[in-house]
Amino acid sequence: MISDSLISKYQIINRYKQLTGEALNKNNYLEILSLTELLKKLLTETYQGSDNQFVRSKQINFHLFKEKFSTQYNLEEIDSKHLWQEIYYLLKGNATYSINEKGLIALEDYQQQIQNYSFLPLNVNHQKIYKLAEKYQQWLKENNYWDDNDLSRYLLTHLHEDNIGKYYIYGDNIHHWSEISLKLICQLTTAEKTFALT
Repeated sequence: MISDSLISKYQIINRYKQLTGEALNKNNYLEILSLTELLKKLLTETYQGSDNQFVRSKQINFHLFKEKFSTQYNLEEIDSKHLWQEIYYLLKGNATYSINEKGLIALEDYQQQIQNYSFLPLNVNHQKIYKLAEKYQQWLKENNYWDDNDLSRYLLTHLHEDNIGKYYIYGDNIHHWSEISLKLICQLTTAEKTFALT
């Protein structure tokens, strides 16, 4: 199970105990992980030695993005949460368009998506947003930081055949996942396996 909600984890653990009379442990073949925990587990189990690139202390989430990155810029007209969503979901986490050498979809592809998918007001200068996304990518690189999209892309491009269709997955709160993370999760399961999303 993939969940970032402690309440969901608690409910599953208690429901399992009610149904089976047993405490949930590793021998029960059910693990409750956050998306990042699952990605890191896949990385260490499948790609031994690659973990140095994705050190846990270098992971960037929204809170660290707001604290460490967005405070460097005068972004009075842009809410940092919306900027994060724009970069994380639309510019980096997009599975529809190919990613350029900077780790983003092309500016032209981004401009095609703005009308229907942007998290920002339409009157915002989207070229400025794209430049900020490029600066974010450079900042990640310079500091050896990474986010879930970087790890998801890495795993997708290095996915071992043995992992395709191997897992039964129940995903909770998938609205927090980017398209690229969802694409990876879908590749880990098959139509014959149990796969549920909420």
